[in-house]
Amino acid sequence: MGISTKEISEVIKARLKDFDASLVATDVGRIVATGDGIAQIYGLQNAMAGELLEFPKETYGLALNLEEDQVRAVILGSWASSGTCTRETRCAPPGGCSRFRSARSS
Repeated sequence: MGISTKEISEVIKARLKDFDASLVATDVGRIVATGDGIAQIYGLQNAMAGELLEFPKETYGLALNLEEDQVRAVILGSWASSGTCTRETRCAPPGGCSRFRSARSS
């Protein structure tokens, strides 16, 4: 005696009924080149000018040059191989200095 397709269907429907998953959309890019503290990043089509970019190992960058298929950013720390958008922007007054911090916990 085997399991019928109707029984399998009922089990799947019951499990899907109680299934609750949250969806998190994140832009993730790949650093394709670096030089003089500037990273060329492919894949961050929704990045904003002045946006704080988050890299692995608590390293951050500041998106400055937005192009159609890439972003160039100043790396604020050690080199990284990938990055994500934080949806935060920072501005410093002329002649001033600002500290960059992510509101998201790592």
